[in-house]
Amino acid sequence: MSVVIQNLCKSYDDLQVLQNVDLTVEEKEIVVLMGPSGCGKTTLLRCLCNLETADSGSICINGQYLCKEENNGILYADKKKRQELQKSIGLVFQNYQLFPHRTILRNLIDAPLYHKYMTKQEAIQKAESLLKKLQIFDKKEEYPYRLSGGQKQRAAIARACMLQPSVLCFDEPTSALDAQSIEQVGSIIKELSKDMAILVITHDETFAKNIGTRIVKIKDINQTKN
Repeated sequence: MSVVIQNLCKSYDDLQVLQNVDLTVEEKEIVVLMGPSGCGKTTLLRCLCNLETADSGSICINGQYLCKEENNGILYADKKKRQELQKSIGLVFQNYQLFPHRTILRNLIDAPLYHKYMTKQEAIQKAESLLKKLQIFDKKEEYPYRLSGGQKQRAAIARACMLQPSVLCFDEPTSALDAQSIEQVGSIIKELSKDMAILVITHDETFAKNIGTRIVKIKDINQTKN
């Protein structure tokens, strides 16, 4: 079991976005998270990836707690453990977030080198292997602006896979893609799920049904209150 989220709550000032959310994502599973805009899907993803701090609840990754409830509050793991757990989670952002002033190869290797997770030669070898697998090796010295939307998406996927995560998350992976690129990304996600757990946020019901082993609906709690 790769990810277990229990009773997760998150508010921004007086606006509660997540209320007692439970979610499990197992190895080799593609879980698709759907729901109306503003219901907290991306916030849930950001809490899982340690980019946001939850107010209460627990997040367990590969049997280790990123955070858990303790003494009527929430206790996060220490900095070292959080960094280790972050390596287990890959995130492909909705707008790719590739550095425009760096080549595709540099986009892949800069973070692993900065954090000293691998040597430069190891990083280059890993990056080139992923770019070959995703069929954009010939674009490694190009800058993001010279790539199509589908190519940028594959570059972003390659970057998210650099540290061999056990869970890979996608935030609206098809939002800016044409039909052919959507089909290609769906095939890539299915292939990746052979080695890891996948969590996908999307509004595209057809895409969700085509790739998901399970679809989970999340409600907008503020809309429900109204």
